Amino acid sequence: MKSKFLLTGLLTLSTLFIWAQHENLRFTPAQPKPGDIIRFEYDPSGTPLENAEAVTPAVFLYDGTIRAVEVTASRANGRWTGSIPTNDTAKALLIAFKQDNNMDNNKEQGYSLLLMQDNKPVKSAAIALASLNNFGSFMVDMKVKPETNLALYNREFEAYPELKALHASQYARLLMASDKENGKKKTEELIETVRQKTDKTETDYLTLHYLYLALKDNDQAEKIKKEIEALYPKGAAAKSDRFNTLYGEQDMEKRLRMLDTLQKDFPATNAADEKSYANIRSSTYGQMAYNAGVAGEWADFNKYIAKTESNTALALAYNEAAWELSGKGLDKKGDSLKFAKTLSARALASIKKELAAPVNKPDYRTKADYLKSLEYNLGNYMDTYALILWKLNERSAAYRVQEEAVQKTGKANTEIIERYLVFKAGIKGKDAIRQELEELIKQGKGTTTLKQLLKSSYLSKNKSEKGYADYLENLLMAYRVKLKETLRKQMINEPAPRFALQDLEGKEVSLEALRGKIVVADFWATWCGPCRASFPGMQIAQNELKNDPDVAFLFVNTREGAKPEEMVAKVGDFIKKYQYSFHVLLDADSKVAESFAVSGIPTKFLIDGSGNVRFKVVGFDGDTDNLVEEMKAMIEVMRN
Repeated sequence: MKSKFLLTGLLTLSTLFIWAQHENLRFTPAQPKPGDIIRFEYDPSGTPLENAEAVTPAVFLYDGTIRAVEVTASRANGRWTGSIPTNDTAKALLIAFKQDNNMDNNKEQGYSLLLMQDNKPVKSAAIALASLNNFGSFMVDMKVKPETNLALYNREFEAYPELKALHASQYARLLMASDKENGKKKTEELIETVRQKTDKTETDYLTLHYLYLALKDNDQAEKIKKEIEALYPKGAAAKSDRFNTLYGEQDMEKRLRMLDTLQKDFPATNAADEKSYANIRSSTYGQMAYNAGVAGEWADFNKYIAKTESNTALALAYNEAAWELSGKGLDKKGDSLKFAKTLSARALASIKKELAAPVNKPDYRTKADYLKSLEYNLGNYMDTYALILWKLNERSAAYRVQEEAVQKTGKANTEIIERYLVFKAGIKGKDAIRQELEELIKQGKGTTTLKQLLKSSYLSKNKSEKGYADYLENLLMAYRVKLKETLRKQMINEPAPRFALQDLEGKEVSLEALRGKIVVADFWATWCGPCRASFPGMQIAQNELKNDPDVAFLFVNTREGAKPEEMVAKVGDFIKKYQYSFHVLLDADSKVAESFAVSGIPTKFLIDGSGNVRFKVVGFDGDTDNLVEEMKAMIEVMRN
């Protein structure tokens, strides 16, 4: 399964990638040049797609930017084949294979290929692959270690030493992530090399700025930034800063004025600049229409809608305005429902227009992937439309639309499923939904609302509260058995970084002091919406295990964006306001989060009594009941 790249780490860069074939994936020609059409043969034996009836290649090409390549695969003799077109500036390829929600990403490393010229990789090919590896972390669930990308940079610099200065800032970040002690020394050497240049350009000054940031020397970084501002008032850095300020501006009218000034100070010099300015203006009008619709300011809404060109922005603005009027659920009456129906219908028309002729697809997404995301959005907007129809007493139509919404969202959105089953019960009776409810609970999708629907269906026939409790427990047991089987396959075994942090009372708490216990370490911040949304479930899980002496919960506040001396009050006030009984630790400089390689929050690590991470959970899907079940199941699996 592993590529020869991973098995032959001591080979030279040229030798390493001449034979860039994988056990499951072969390329022809073996040394493709930029501009070649590359044939591939994929054998799914032993991969997650071994029994797949259809396979979709996810192919990404780096040619100075990352682009998705439209590729199909056909099957013959148990293997999948296809062709990948490249262009004259192509440097590297990254490939994964998908079927619905299953994927083969070469054990999280991706299948990769460097483009060749004269029996060696083209210039910047290895650095291009490092960029693709980073991109693959969110597009195809890759987990490439910093050391792997650092090796790519080192090999590139061996072949082309002149590239080291150009890519010094990215290189320094990898050095610091891979080996902080030696990384610091090497980064300081890079700084000295750039400082010694007598003909420094703006790029050199920017490199120094980012090198100091890599060292976390913010004072020196800020000093260099001021030098750049003085020397290059109309340079690339000034333009970038102005764009960043513009994107951070929440007042949309002010943002438009800033855009006018920015466009005047930095006129478009090519088609890409013109497109960028046009897209920003259109998206700003779309956001203004969105805001006006949610606020019910209809004159402004109509004014900004008329200036919004993007189909997806139009659909979003229309839908959010309609959703606000709908009452945002079944428990509220709603307002101006006939008008809301008109707005919702326009949202559907706008998203269908984009589906029929997609014009807003980003370069880094394939058409199939983009259309799939549009279909999901269409399902969400159909949910709004169906809710409005239901409240207008157009119930049969509401049920039909909601049924389609469930399909288009892949049966993944529990709120949409809840409304679908309410509508179905209203049309066909409580018995008609019971089997679907049972299956959902067995799958771990048993929200509070779905359990209430099941209880109502059960009691309408059996009249026994005790019987319902036993009946529900049997369904949950079936889910828990499957969940534990799945979790056992997902367990990891990696040493947890050691740490010691102060809690809100100023007491030091170390991981070492908790050795022998199962530790749930939840990394979070007060500004993080998914973190806050997950906390009711985490409180329930902690409450249910509070008398277990072998389990400890730690809530590690990180990336708070506040000064260390302000964190105690800010975080303490948050915990007090929502009455959580969490043991909060303060990662003031975010170094503990860095040591755990936390890429996004919330992230939870479950650490066993020997100090090894056994589970890592990133994000929150919005299902509180499921979160509680999964936390308890992971802990139970770790015990056994």
